Parts: sequence; C-alpha cells; structure tokens
Amino acid sequence: MNINRIPVAFYGKRRVVAPEISYKYNQKQVLEIQGFYGLPEYFRVDFANEGDALAKSVIGTPDGIEIPDEYLLTGKAIKVYIVLGGPDESIQTVAEIDIPVRGRLPVSEETPTPEERSIIDELIAALNDGVERAETAADEAEQHEAGAESDALKAEGYASGTQGGQAVEEGSDYYHNNAAYFAGQAGASATAAGEAQTAAETAQGKAETAQAGAEQAKEDAQAIVDGAVATVNQARDAAVQTVQQEGATQTANARAQAEAAARSASASAESADDAAAAKTAAETAQGAAETAQGKAETAQGAAEDAQEAAETAQELSERAQAAAEEAARQAGERVGMIHDIDNQKYYSVSQEVRNGFLVETFTEVQNP
Repeated sequence: MNINRIPVAFYGKRRVVAPEISYKYNQKQVLEIQGFYGLPEYFRVDFANEGDALAKSVIGTPDGIEIPDEYLLTGKAIKVYIVLGGPDESIQTVAEIDIPVRGRLPVSEETPTPEERSIIDELIAALNDGVERAETAADEAEQHEAGAESDALKAEGYASGTQGGQAVEEGSDYYHNNAAYFAGQAGASATAAGEAQTAAETAQGKAETAQAGAEQAKEDAQAIVDGAVATVNQARDAAVQTVQQEGATQTANARAQAEAAARSASASAESADDAAAAKTAAETAQGAAETAQGKAETAQGAAEDAQEAAETAQELSERAQAAAEEAARQAGERVGMIHDIDNQKYYSVSQEVRNGFLVETFTEVQNP
C-alpha cells in the first residue's frame, strides 16, 4: 500500500480538489493523476502556496507528480497547474488542482535533528516494508499450499478415481472418468477380444475336424451302400441259379439271403443319416466361430467409443477457454468509460486534434 500517493480524479474536469489527506510536515507526497487522457510522457507542473506571488516548476509524468516538501511545510493550501506546450512554441495551462493542507501540532524541542529524523523514518519504513513483505510471502505460501493440495487432489482423482485415498462417489467429476478406470476397461476389452479370438480359432478347428469327419462318414456310407447293392445283386443272381438248379428249397434260401442283404442296406442308410448329422454339427460350429468374431469386433468398438469420449472432453475444454477469452475481451472494451464521482454519471471519451490542441469530448452514457 503506497500511502504517500494522493489520488486526483479528473474524468472530464479541468479543475479539481484533492482529497483532504495532506498534512503539514508530510514529505515526498505524490499526486496520482486519474481520468486525464492525452498527457505526454513528460510535462511541466507549477506549484505555489495560496497567496504566493511566484510559482515553482517541476517535471511531472502520467505515473505521478511529486509535491515539493517546502509547500507542505508552510501549512497553507497548495495550488498546482499542469502546463503543456503546443504548436509554434505556445504554452497552455490545461488543468488546475487545489490541495488542502491540514495543520498539525509541531514537534517538541526533544525531536531529533532533521538528519536523525530522516534516518529514523527510513528505519521505520524499512521495518514496515520487511513486515509487509513477510506477510505477503506468508499469504502467497498459504495460497500456493492450498493450490498444491487442490491440484494434488485433482491429479489423484483423474489418475485413480480417489480423493485422499477414498473412492469417489457416483456424480463426481472423477467417477468412471480416470486413468485407472479406462485402463481397466481397456484391459477387459483386450482380454475379451483375446478370449473371443481363441474361441473362434478353437471353433474353426472343430469345424474343420467335423467337416473332415462328415466327408469321411459320407465316403464310408457310400462304400457300404455300394457293397450292399453288390451283395444284393450277387444274392439275386445266386438265387436264380439255385432255383434253376435245386428247385424250390434253394429258392427259399435265396429269399432269406436277399432279406439279410436288405437289412444290411437299411443299416447303410442309417450310417448315411449319421453323416448328415455330423455335417449339421460342423455348420453349427462354424456359426459359433462367427459369433465369437462378432464379440471381438464389439470390444474394438467399445475402445473406439472411449477414445471418442476423450476427444469430446478436449473439445469442451477448448470451448470453455475460448468463452473465457471472449468474456475477458468484452470486459476490456469497457475500459474507455469513465465515472464522474461527483454526479455519479458515466461518460464515454473521444479525442481529436483541433488547431494543434488535443480536444476530448465526453458523452454521457445511459445504463452502462
């Protein structure tokens, strides 16, 4: 806190009165100019006590004007004039400041000499500055510590979904939105994909084995059928020959053989049905392999959805940053507006140069 700086607010005025905070015997007081636009980097400032016949010039800047100590020691009100140079070496007084100076009791005879008082004041200032710096450093340390703890909790939440070692509850920003959770999901998806791949490969192998077995069974059944047909033909030929040679008795024997051959053919047909059933089992195994492949593709889709969710969160963060920057820009556009503390009105300020002089126009703003 710079207690030696005296605020002087113009905001469209050319003659103002400084606040009643200046006392006799004050030293190194600085006028802080507010609401006076267009001042050059350096300009002339004339000082005088009320009733003086002459003024003393000093150099001022927009950052501040130091009041010569001699004008405060008199205890009289101080007159201040801001003077600017114009074209053709012209000189113009552009503003006036009245500084009331309040009196105070003089120091006693035991007061230290000016040199000793200056040293004491410097020591007091140094001590106060050291205390203020220590307090500021302590405040900053507390803020940094609080910020570090907050950042640590955030990092813990996003890393493991816990706060202070305790799992967060549903509804928290970190619930199912942390590295540990996503790693688990990715691991589960990878495991499921691996198991599905293994199942698919196993089913494929079983399907191939069943297919080979079905083909072999079909071949065996065909061989049995062919053998049965040959046996029937042989029995038929033998029966005819026997009938011709041995008569009715041999004919009966031939019929019995034919019936046995027929039973054999029926058994062969049942083997063919078994082969067809084996083929159906092979097709079922193939379907199971395709289902396992589908599960693997679903797991891959889940991983892609997780990636898309992360990209969406990044996009929302960038939108929030852009909105904050736009709000800051809009807030900054109001800087050109001034507030007259005397009549509580707001004015917008425009500037132009007329005949070599800077002219400012103040327009009242309704509902700023």
